Amino acid sequence: MLHSRWHSLPMIGFMLIGATLALGATPDLRNPALNPVTWETPRGTTELSLIAGGKPCVTLVVPREASDPTWNAMGAAQQIAEGFRLVTGHAPAIVREPQTVAGPRILIGDTEEARAAGLSCDDLPAYGFRFATLNNAAAIVGHEVGYGVTDFQERILNLRWYYPGPDGTDSPPIRELSLPPCAYSDFPRQGKRMMWPWQAKGVVPDDQRMTFGELGDHPTFMAMVRHLRAGYAGPTVGCHTFPNFNMYAKDYPECFELGTSGQRTSGDMAMPCYSHPKTLELHVQSLEKFYADGDVTPWLLPPQYKTAFGLPLKDLISFSPIDLPLGCQCELCKANLDPNGGEWGRYSKIAATFAANLAREIQKRWPDKVLTYLPYMNYTEPPQGVTFPDNVHVMVCLMNGVGMSKEPTINEKYARWIRGWRKLTGHPVQLWEYICWPDNHALPIVSLHTIKAFKQQHANDSIGSFLNGPSAGPQDVPGGTWACGHININALFRLLWNPDYDVDAMLNEYVVRMYGPASKPMGELIHLLQDRWEQTRWSPLPEDKYNGDLKLIHEQTMPREQAQRLRELLAQARQFAGDTGLTRRRVDFFGRTVDVFLRESDFYHEGSRQSPPTLKAVHTDDAPVCDGKLDELCWQQAPETPTQSLQRAYISWTTEPEQATIIRAAWCARGIALAMTASEPCMDLLKRFYTTRDVRLTHDDSAEFFLMPPSQIEAQYQLIANTQAAWWDMLRTRNPDGSWFNDRCALDGVQVGAALGDAGWTLEVFIPFASLVPNHSPKPGDVWKANFIRNRNATSEGTIHRWSTRYQPANNVPAAMGVLVFQP
Repeated sequence: MLHSRWHSLPMIGFMLIGATLALGATPDLRNPALNPVTWETPRGTTELSLIAGGKPCVTLVVPREASDPTWNAMGAAQQIAEGFRLVTGHAPAIVREPQTVAGPRILIGDTEEARAAGLSCDDLPAYGFRFATLNNAAAIVGHEVGYGVTDFQERILNLRWYYPGPDGTDSPPIRELSLPPCAYSDFPRQGKRMMWPWQAKGVVPDDQRMTFGELGDHPTFMAMVRHLRAGYAGPTVGCHTFPNFNMYAKDYPECFELGTSGQRTSGDMAMPCYSHPKTLELHVQSLEKFYADGDVTPWLLPPQYKTAFGLPLKDLISFSPIDLPLGCQCELCKANLDPNGGEWGRYSKIAATFAANLAREIQKRWPDKVLTYLPYMNYTEPPQGVTFPDNVHVMVCLMNGVGMSKEPTINEKYARWIRGWRKLTGHPVQLWEYICWPDNHALPIVSLHTIKAFKQQHANDSIGSFLNGPSAGPQDVPGGTWACGHININALFRLLWNPDYDVDAMLNEYVVRMYGPASKPMGELIHLLQDRWEQTRWSPLPEDKYNGDLKLIHEQTMPREQAQRLRELLAQARQFAGDTGLTRRRVDFFGRTVDVFLRESDFYHEGSRQSPPTLKAVHTDDAPVCDGKLDELCWQQAPETPTQSLQRAYISWTTEPEQATIIRAAWCARGIALAMTASEPCMDLLKRFYTTRDVRLTHDDSAEFFLMPPSQIEAQYQLIANTQAAWWDMLRTRNPDGSWFNDRCALDGVQVGAALGDAGWTLEVFIPFASLVPNHSPKPGDVWKANFIRNRNATSEGTIHRWSTRYQPANNVPAAMGVLVFQP
C-alpha cells in the first residue's frame, strides 16, 4: 500500500527538507517534485550570487518597453521581486534598459543583453521559455516569460503555492543562495489549462459580499492563476449559446421542442428544435445581424437580459444548446433519433447535424471563422452518418468527472468519445473535465495516479482542458473547493503542462512541507484516501452520472474500518500540530473536510436507524392569507423547526447555519399552508430576478417545498417560490421500471405570498389538496413524507439549507425526507 511508506518516515525529515536553503546550500534544481525540463549546456562558467546575508544581491533588468503589469517583462519582474521578498523580507530593485547594472542581475524578457548572449526562445514551441546563467547574470526569455518566472520561483527560490492565501504558500527563509552554471528550457505540452471557479469561500475577508467577478479579479486568486501556470490557448468554447434564442418563440414556435404533451416549449429555458430548417436560418440571421450591426440580443442572459454571454468573436463562433438534455418529439427529430444511443447518444446525430450545417453556413459567409461545439448530456456520443467541414473544433464534456476514469467502463467510454470526435473533426479536442463529480457525498477524493494515467492516455488527442466546478467532497467549509480539492487541482495543472510529471514526488513533498511535525499522520491519511479511491472498483456503478452512491462510498471505497483509521490519523495530526499556529491551521484546512466525511460515515453506519425529523402541521378552520406576514393564530400555534446547512446537498461542517431558517405548517380541509422564515444579513444582495412562473427560481433566494403523500402510485409534488412570489411546480411520478416521470404542473388554487424585512424574508404558500394527483385529503394523524429547502443566493457562493438531510444526495430523494404529521 502506498501509504505504508509513512510509517518509516523519520520525524526529523520534514525539518531537513524545508531548511536546506536556509543553511546556505545551492538549490536542488533537479528536484523530482518540480516540472521536468530539458537541460542544456550552460552559457556562463561562474556561480551567481542571488542572496547574501539574508538580502537579495541582484538587480532585475527588463527591456525598455515593459509597461504592462500583467504577464510581460515588467509584470514578471514584479513577480520575481515578490518571490525574493517572501524568502528574505526584501525585494530587489527593478531597472529598465538602457540603464546599465554592474553587479549580479537577472534579465527578464527580451533584453538587449540576453539577445547579445544569443539567448532566445525562437526554437521552442508555443508558450515555451528558456533560463540560462551568463557571466554575473541569469536570463529568462520566453513566448510567455511569466511561465519562466514561475519556474524560477519554484526551482531556485524554493517557493510553493498549494492553495490561495498565505497559509497555502510555503516560503522557507533563505540567508545565502548561489546559483551554479545552468541552463534549461521548457514548454506546456497542452495549451489549454483553465479552471472555474478559482475562488472559494472564506479565503478572502468579507468575500460573501463580493460578486463572482470581483472575487475572480482579486489578487489572491489571480496569483493562483499565475502560480499554477494557467493557459488559454486554442479556440474558445462558449457553453449554452445562444442563451436568448427564446426571443424567436412567439413568431416561430415551430422552432422549439415539441414535448410529450404536444406543446412547444417556451420561456427562458426553452430548447430549440434543431431539426427544423428555420432554426438554422434564425441562428445564421442572428450571426449576420451581429457582424453587420452589433446586435447582441440573441446572446443576452435571462432573466435581466442585460449581460451578453458567449458572443461571437472576430475569428470564432460557439454553438452549444442550453443546459438541458434534448428531448424534441417532432417527426423531424424522431427520424434522426438513435434508439440505441442510450443516455449519452440518443440525440447526438440531431445536435451534430445542426452543428455541421451551421459550420457550413459560417464557412460560406465568413471563411476565416471557425465553429466551436460542445457535445453534452444526451448528445455527447460521436454520431454515425455526420460529416463535418474542417472549420469545426470540439470540446468533449466528460460527464462523469475525471476521477471516475478509475472505472474501466467509464475510461473506455471517455476514450471512445475523445477519439471519435477527433476523427469526426480532424482536430485534437479540448476536454471539459468536471472536478465536482461524483458529487453529493462527503469523501475528499485524492486521485493523482488516476489523473496522470488519463492525461498520458489522451496526451496526443487533446489540446488541453477546462476544469469545472468544486471538487467532490464537502464544500460548506472554510476554503470550499480548495480545502477538499487543492491536491488534485495542483496535480491537474502540473499534468496538463507535462503528463509525465511525477505526482508521487509532488505529494510527498507537499505533505512534508505543509504539515511539518504532523507530516507522518497526514501523509498516511492522504495516501489512505488515495489508495481506497483508486484501488476500489465500484459494483454496480451508480445510475446517476453525477452523484456518488452512499452505499458504494461507505461500504466499498471507505468502509467503517478505514473510516475509523482516518479518524485516528487526523487526531494524531492535530496532536502533533498543536492547538494553534500555522501547522494546525493547515491541518484543519484539509482536516475539516475529513471531519464532515466522518460524520457522514457515523450516520451511515449508526445514525441511519434514527427516526427522521418530524414537523407537525396544526389544524385550522381555514387557510391563512398568503401575504408573508404570518399574523394568523395558526402560525402562532405552529411548532417551529430549523433547517440544516448544506452545500451541493451534503451536510456541512456546522449542523445549523448562521442564517437561521424556520419552517412551519398548518392545514385545513381545503389544503396545506407552509411558511419559511429566513434570516438574511445581506438583504441588499438578495437575488430576486423573477416575477412570473419560471424554471430558474433556484438561482434566486427561494424556498422549495416537497410533499409526498402515501399512495399506490408513488408521487412527489415540488413547489419553488422566490421572494417576489414567483413560483414553479412539478409533479413527479414513479414509472414501473423505477425511473421518475417529470410533469410540469399548471395547478389551480396554489397561492404564494412573500414579505421582506430589514434582516430577513418570509415565504408563505398554500397548496390545495385537490391539486395533487391523485387527490389527497388527509385525516388527522396522517403522515406524509416532506422536505423543505432554502436556496440562499444573496452571497457570491450560494448555500443550501435543508430541513431533513439524512446524508442523501439530493433534495428530492425520498430517503432524505422527514415526516409531516397532520395534527387534529
